[in-house]
Amino acid sequence: MENIEKEAIWELIVNKSREIEADITDFDRRRTGYYFTSFDLTNVMIKELIDRIITNKLDICKLKFLEPCVGAGNFVFTYLREVDKLGLKYFDI
Repeated sequence: MENIEKEAIWELIVNKSREIEADITDFDRRRTGYYFTSFDLTNVMIKELIDRIITNKLDICKLKFLEPCVGAGNFVFTYLREVDKLGLKYFDI
């Protein structure tokens, strides 16, 4: 049941990201330098990042990373999704 809920939340995030992308006008793109980074690209980048972390035996819970864009949040959402798949605890409640 939990995986179904996570996938439903993921689909909501993906759909909202697409809405944000669709709502940005060409004028705003030129004015702000906005560039949309798709989940296809963030998935590849984050998986490569996590593979390197695992290969180098680094403690992922002690690392910090710079979110390169801070637009719709696709990098952060992808990172959290992949860390969750690893079963790692990524924050304390």
